Amino acid sequence: MDYQILPVDLVRTSPMNPRKTIDEAAIAELAENIKAQGLIQPITVRPIAFADRVKNGVVTTPKLYEIVCGERRYRAFSKLNESNPDGSFSKIPAIVRTMSDAEAFDAMITENLQRQDVDPIEEAFAFGQLIKNGKTAEEIAVRFGKSIRFVQDRVKLNSLIPELMVALKDDKMSIAAAMIISKLNEKDQQQFYKTYSQHYQGYTKSNAENFIASLFMTIDKAAWHKKEDEDFTGGCNCKCSECQFNTNNHGCLFYEMNGEGSGRCTNRAKFSDKTFAYIKQLLISREDEFVKKDEPLVKGKTVIANHDPGSYVSADIKELYVKICDLLKAMNLEVVDPFKCFNGCCVYDDERLQQKIDNGEVYHYLTIFDYSAVNIQDRYGYVNKKDQSINCDENGLPMKVKNNIGTIEQEEKMLDTAISVAGGKAIYEHKTKIDSETPLQEFEIEMLLAILLKGNYDLTHKLNLPGYGDDEQIVKFVQTNKKSAYYIIRSYICSQMSNTPTNSLLRDYLEQLGNRWLPDEYNKAIEGVKKKHEKAKARATTELAKLGYDIHGKKLKNDDVPKDIIEQHASMKAKHPDSVILFRVGDFYETYGDDAKILSKILGLTLTHRKAPKGTEMTLCGFPHHALDTYLPKLIRGGQRVAICEDK
Repeated sequence: MDYQILPVDLVRTSPMNPRKTIDEAAIAELAENIKAQGLIQPITVRPIAFADRVKNGVVTTPKLYEIVCGERRYRAFSKLNESNPDGSFSKIPAIVRTMSDAEAFDAMITENLQRQDVDPIEEAFAFGQLIKNGKTAEEIAVRFGKSIRFVQDRVKLNSLIPELMVALKDDKMSIAAAMIISKLNEKDQQQFYKTYSQHYQGYTKSNAENFIASLFMTIDKAAWHKKEDEDFTGGCNCKCSECQFNTNNHGCLFYEMNGEGSGRCTNRAKFSDKTFAYIKQLLISREDEFVKKDEPLVKGKTVIANHDPGSYVSADIKELYVKICDLLKAMNLEVVDPFKCFNGCCVYDDERLQQKIDNGEVYHYLTIFDYSAVNIQDRYGYVNKKDQSINCDENGLPMKVKNNIGTIEQEEKMLDTAISVAGGKAIYEHKTKIDSETPLQEFEIEMLLAILLKGNYDLTHKLNLPGYGDDEQIVKFVQTNKKSAYYIIRSYICSQMSNTPTNSLLRDYLEQLGNRWLPDEYNKAIEGVKKKHEKAKARATTELAKLGYDIHGKKLKNDDVPKDIIEQHASMKAKHPDSVILFRVGDFYETYGDDAKILSKILGLTLTHRKAPKGTEMTLCGFPHHALDTYLPKLIRGGQRVAICEDK
C-alpha cells in the first residue's frame, strides 16, 4: 500500500463497481465541500495498465489507475478540476494498492454495502455477484451483519422484471412489495405491473399481497379439503401436504404466507385438475341418488344446482365450469337453478328439518358451482306451498316452462339497462375522439345541468322541484329553464365548497371565489377562525409556561422570579397604584401579587407561584405577548385600568 498524489487524468472509474446510481446534485454538493475543506479521505486505486504519453517532447509511459473505493470523491474532484483551469485540483490524493480483479471487486462490494443510502437493487446485484463468486448466503450474512433471509430476499430482487426494478429505484414500489413479487415468474410479474401501473395506491405491499392471494389458491377452501378427504390425490397424483406447489412446503420462499392454514397452491392448472377430479369422483359415488335429465323431482332424490359464474371470473374458473357442465351432461343429470325452482333455502339443521323432509315441504339439492367459485354443499329448498308440487307453480304451470318465460321477461326488463351500460362504456372507452373545437350543443348543456341537479336535494328543493326532483322532473326543468344554468352551476359550486377540507383542488380556488363573491362575509369568517386558533395557541403557551417549557418544547432556564424584575415591578406599581401592571418578560406579559389575582379572575387564567428572593413566594399570572389584543379589551371591560410596561 502506497500513498501518492496522482494526476486526475490518469485515474479511471471501474466497470465492476456495483454502484450504478450517481446523484449529480450530491456530487456537486460534495465538490463544494472538498473545495472548502480539502479531500479529507483519499481515494483507493490499483494500477491497471500503461499508456504512452508525450510531455515536453519526451515519451513516457505512466500507469493508469482504476478506482477501487471513492468514485464519488473522484467525480467531485474531477468536477473541480474542470472548473478550475489553474491546476489547483489537477492531482488527487490516493492510496495505491496492487489488487487482483477478485480482490478489487470484493473491496468495492464491501464499501458500497456499508453505505447508509445503499440502493436495494445495487445491494441485490452485489450479493448476487458475491454468491456467483463462490460465497454462500450464510457467509455474506455474517460478513455484513444481516440475516440469511435478508440476503436471500435481496438476491431474489435480481429476478424482478426491468419495469419493476425501475419502479423500485424510483420509490414507486415499496421494498416489501418487491420482495413478494420477485418470487413470481416473469409472466405473473408482468401481470402485476400492468394491473397496478395506474392504480391510485401503486405498487404497495398491500396490493402485492392481494395480487398473490388472487394468483394462488387457498387449499383450506378447496372442494376436497375436508377431514376425510384432505389427502385426496386425484387429478395431480399428489397430497397437498407433500406437494412442491404448496407454499407451506417452501417456508423460505413464501414465508409471508406461513401460518395460513394448509397453505396456498401456486399451480392453478393442477389445482383446477384436482378440483374437477374430486367433483367427478363425488358425482359418480352418489350417481344413484341424483335426478336424471327430464325426470320428475320425486321425493327422496337429489337434484344438482349449478350456477354460471358469468364473465367476470378468470379464464381457468370459466374453463372449470364448462368441464363440470360437460360432465353433468355426460352423466345425464338434471340441473336446476334453486332460486327459480324453490321458494328459498331451508336453514334448519335439527329435527325441524327432518319434519319438513317427511312432510314434503323441502327438497334436497346439491350445489357444485356457486357463482364465482366451487361450493359443494348439500342443501334443502322449500317447494311450492300450494300443492307441494316441485315441478309446477301454484297455477299448475311446469317450472321449466315458467323458468324460461321468466328468463324472457327478465331479459326484456334488462334490455334498456344493458343498452345504457354498453353505450356508456363505448363512449367512455373512445373518449379520445371527443370533439374539442365545436361549441357545446344544447342537449349537452341540458345533460350537464341534469347531472348537477341529480341527487342535489338542497338545490332541487330551492328550485321547487316536486319530490326533490325525480328523473322526469329534472329533465323537464332543464329543458324549460335554460336561463337557470348560471344559478345551477354556481349553486353546485357552493355545495362542493363544503368538501374543501379534503379536496386540495377546491382549496386552491377558495380564496379567489370568496373575495369575488362575498369578500366581507368571507374575510370575516376567516378572521374568526384565525382568532379562535390564536386563543387556542395562547392557552397552550400559558400551560407550557406553567410546566416550565417554551412553545418549542425547550425547558425554561429558571423558574425563580429574578430580583431585578421584582424591583422594577414594585417601582412601576408605585407610580400607577390604581392600574393592573402588564409587565413584559420575554415573550410573556406577567402580573404579580394582587394584579395576578385580578387577571386570573377576569380572564379565567390559572395562578402560579414561584420563588422570590429571601425565601418568599410570588403569585403570578400571565399570557403570551401575541395574545394582548385578545385579553386587553376583556380587562378594560372588566373595569380595570391597565398600564403596559415593555421590556426595552
